Amino acid sequence: MEKSKLLVIVGVVLITIALVLSAVSVIMMSSVLKKIGATTSETEAVAEGEAEVVPISETVPFDFTEPMIATLPSHENSNKVVNLSIEIGFRLKEGKKTEAMKEHLTENQNVLRDRISKILDTKTMEDYQAHEFKETFQKEILEMAKTELETDLIVEVYFGNTLESFN
Repeated sequence: MEKSKLLVIVGVVLITIALVLSAVSVIMMSSVLKKIGATTSETEAVAEGEAEVVPISETVPFDFTEPMIATLPSHENSNKVVNLSIEIGFRLKEGKKTEAMKEHLTENQNVLRDRISKILDTKTMEDYQAHEFKETFQKEILEMAKTELETDLIVEVYFGNTLESFN
């Protein structure tokens, strides 16, 4: 009788230990899966074309020395135009290559201005008046700059003063 009680107690203790270990394993796996899920969703967001979010404290600015000036014709009325003057700048990830990139941007400023001018040449006054113009234009400049300069250090395009005149 003593032996059977001892066997039952040992069995209950072993089952309890197995249950506790299973619970700990489930908790640990769920936290690992949450981390993997967050990493996967972050990767998917970047892969889907969403902008990488980098805090301002981890970036340095680069501003063009002169504003971009453009005249956007009206598609609907050939007598109307909008004259623009836009100050353009980039936010660069801060790191070892940042200063070299700033120098590279300075050296190639005229080339970049030409590429931005070509983007502006595809725009009309009606495009400019659309609600999403600014965001779309910034994305186009960002993609062009990243491609032309073959870099991922540029994380954002921003506009300073924008002056407009409708004629």
